[in-house]
Amino acid sequence: MPALLTNWKNFCEGTAEFDKSHFLALFHQDYDEEALAQLLRFFDRSDQLIKRISRFRAAWHRRRKRETLLSEIEACALAMKDLVEKSVAFEAFGERDLMALTNRVTPIVTGSVADFEQAAQADWPNREKQVVLGDYFDEKWSVHGPIMDALLEAFYGAANSYDLQWYLGAPLMDTTVDFEHFLRLWEAGYDTALTEVHLLLIRVSD
Repeated sequence: MPALLTNWKNFCEGTAEFDKSHFLALFHQDYDEEALAQLLRFFDRSDQLIKRISRFRAAWHRRRKRETLLSEIEACALAMKDLVEKSVAFEAFGERDLMALTNRVTPIVTGSVADFEQAAQADWPNREKQVVLGDYFDEKWSVHGPIMDALLEAFYGAANSYDLQWYLGAPLMDTTVDFEHFLRLWEAGYDTALTEVHLLLIRVSD
C-alpha cells in the first residue's frame, strides 16, 4: 500500500495525526474501485463518492489528452448553466448585484489570456462571486470534523479548484446544485471568469 494511503488509513482510524495539507495529493493518482472503497469507507454515501472520483479522474485524463471537444456554443451554454445553478447562493445571501449579473451577462469565448486574467483576478465581480459561493457551500456540508476537513483538502488538491472540490464532495452536501456542468467545461479545457458584461471563457493549456 502506498505510504500516503497508509497514512490516510491511520489518520482516519485515529492512530496517527497529520495536518490536513498532508493529503493534498491523495487523488493525484488513479485507484481501482476496491482501493477507493477502502479509502472512503469512513464516510456515508461512499458509493457515490467513488463514482464522482472515478468520473473526475477520467475527465482529468481526457483533459490532458484534449480528447473532449466542445464547440464554443456548447461551452458557452454549459458555462451559463453552471452560473445559473450556483446562483442559488446569491439569492440565499441576498446578493442582488450578483443575481442581476447572472440574469444579464452574455457568455463569450476569448483568446486573450491577458483579458481573462484581468477578469479572473478582479475583486468585483469574479472574486466576490467565488467568496459568496464558498461561504454558501461551506454551510452545506453534512459531515464535519478533522477527517472531513482532510477529505475536502484532498478534493481541492485534486485540481486546485474549489469548483471541483464541490463536485467531488457533493454527495456529502445538502444541495441540489448540479456541478456536472463545470466538470464538463473543465474536462474540455475551459475556465470561466465573471465580468459586469460577460461570462468570459478561455481554453487553457496545462
